[in-house]
Amino acid sequence: MALLGDIRKKSGLLAVVIGGALLLFLLSEIFSNQNFSILGGDDNNPTVLEVDGKKIDRLQFDQIVAQSERVRELNGMQVDDNMRRQLRSEAANQLFNDMAIEPILNNLGIGISGKEYGELLTGDDPHPFIKQYFQQQYNPEVMRRFLQNEYQQDPRYKVAMDEILRAIKTQVKAEKYNALVRAGFAATPFDVEIGYNKIETKVSGQIIFANYLSVADSLVDVSDRELKAYIAQNESDYEVDASRDLEYIEWDISPSDKDSSDAKALVGQYIEDFKSAENDSAFIARYSDVPYNPVFRSHGSFGGEAENELFDANVGDVVGPIAGEGGFGIYKVLGAQEGTKFYYNFSQIVLSMSTDTGAVYSKARQLLADIKGGASFADLAKTNSVDPSSARGGKMGWIGEVAFVPEAVYNFNKNNAPGEVGIVRGPTGLHIVKVLRKPSKKLIQVASVVKKLEVSRETRNRYFGIANTFVAEVDSEDELGFATSASKLNKNVKNASNLAPGAQGWSTIPNAREVVKWSFENDREEGDISEPFTIGNKVMVARVRKIVKKGVSDLESVRDEVKRKVMNEKKAEILKERFEEALEKQTGKVDAVALAIAMGTVAQKIENAQFSQNNILYVGSDYAVQGALLGLKQGERTRPIAGDQGVYVFFCEAVNTPPTLPDAEAEIAKITNGYRQGIESKIDEVLKDKAGLENMFDKYY
Repeated sequence: MALLGDIRKKSGLLAVVIGGALLLFLLSEIFSNQNFSILGGDDNNPTVLEVDGKKIDRLQFDQIVAQSERVRELNGMQVDDNMRRQLRSEAANQLFNDMAIEPILNNLGIGISGKEYGELLTGDDPHPFIKQYFQQQYNPEVMRRFLQNEYQQDPRYKVAMDEILRAIKTQVKAEKYNALVRAGFAATPFDVEIGYNKIETKVSGQIIFANYLSVADSLVDVSDRELKAYIAQNESDYEVDASRDLEYIEWDISPSDKDSSDAKALVGQYIEDFKSAENDSAFIARYSDVPYNPVFRSHGSFGGEAENELFDANVGDVVGPIAGEGGFGIYKVLGAQEGTKFYYNFSQIVLSMSTDTGAVYSKARQLLADIKGGASFADLAKTNSVDPSSARGGKMGWIGEVAFVPEAVYNFNKNNAPGEVGIVRGPTGLHIVKVLRKPSKKLIQVASVVKKLEVSRETRNRYFGIANTFVAEVDSEDELGFATSASKLNKNVKNASNLAPGAQGWSTIPNAREVVKWSFENDREEGDISEPFTIGNKVMVARVRKIVKKGVSDLESVRDEVKRKVMNEKKAEILKERFEEALEKQTGKVDAVALAIAMGTVAQKIENAQFSQNNILYVGSDYAVQGALLGLKQGERTRPIAGDQGVYVFFCEAVNTPPTLPDAEAEIAKITNGYRQGIESKIDEVLKDKAGLENMFDKYY
């Protein structure tokens, strides 16, 4: 904010930081000094943008963006990844403007006269950018004084103000061009006739439909040559964007035993100082990874089994280190009081109730006997319980009264001492419950120093080493080598499909941008295996399963669809021939019902079909068929028409045209407004297409 802030101070004007809208124009002088390549970069410095045949390599583009970043920082802004993406987009737009649009404007003679420019800056009604950045304190005299003094004398002010001035010139010229193009879009009386009379005309008659399914597939032969020829003739229908399919395995990086012991030892060294600390909150702010929480807390809120020590301690005691809150902590008990809700600590084995209730009760009694006989409750829970707690040996931890636990289970906890085990009937099954702690309403207030458990560099390196060994041992020449090697490590191979160049990741791993970028590198081939990637607390190795290049789809990817269409084309010829033979046999006036009988089908009635309908009865949204039948005059019929689902013949029995439109001028104005709606974005699309704009940012950033 420095430059424009100083402008405000020295000129008395109210200015704000140059924003994203203006930064689009911030780079014009930078661009004018760039020498853009016709050939583009190489593999190490690839082309990232192409405009009007000129290619901008990554090094050039990064220099442009870096300079715009410095301008942002000069104005007090912090440049993060999101802003950096915005700057790249804005820089690309400015390159496009300077290299493709500006020559068009110059050829058309679109510019700004000196008088007009002066009014935009120092007139009574200046350009909105001037109003926006200088707001209520603007007046022509102050602006003129600023332009004559500070603007001329101090380069810093000139640079900042030049961006506003350049933005004004660019926008005004663009508005003039858009207005010129927009003026060319105007409706005529013919548009009214087509847009109203023709569209509102209603056609009725009878249609005969012969489905392609009525011709056996065995009657039609289709070769690969014909399929490829069909794709070549219909390329626009089979254009695809670049994409990648990957398969991968991952290791979740978890703290080692040493990481745990190190965290425990680290927090443990603060015990004596914490006991004698006079200002607990200051001590916590200095040493703890978790901020001070002064509220009274219930059982279960510390997230560790060892929290029982806290609730058993007296006010003033310091307890720990104990596991909890994502690491290890030491806790000074500041106060205790009785709450209003009970909390329970127990283990359970849940057996689903089946139709054979006797067998379920028998199993429950046997498990109870085994537990009382010394069998491990945890082991039996892991092998017999259907509850998610089975993974924890049946331990529920400290919980309040929640809906998924039957009331009878809570009552058992209230009525029995810790260590007691029994069978309780629930709504959907039997619960074998072991009371671990007496139910409690106790709340405690603590001051805590917590050190979060983090994965050490040594642990990360160990996982990385495992992944590197996996890469070295995979037989990349074997299609199944990746999966085979993964199975030896008891790893499931996962898939990520149809990844676009700009994808940040995929549904299960949304932050895998580096993996996506790797898969789109220029020399990448199917079967390539990556080096290990570190993604958050995961290590991943990926394999390229499929590469789809931008362009026309290959035959194998669309074989079934194309084969069906080519077969239908051949079936259409067979059905058309049958229709023609049936028509030739008709004597006198051709009758729709007789033709239908000859074709082994029925004549269906269509009432009041019109262009404004997306779907027509018995035809659907098959526009080729719709256009043919809606263009008939009364008493006419079509020749056999090949549609999407079969071949049609339509007999037109009535055509009802609407009355003449009373106010043609109003309709012309309405249609004209429709033509001009959103014209600016359409102009932008056409100009980008004409300039051959290719943006490869998604591949490299």
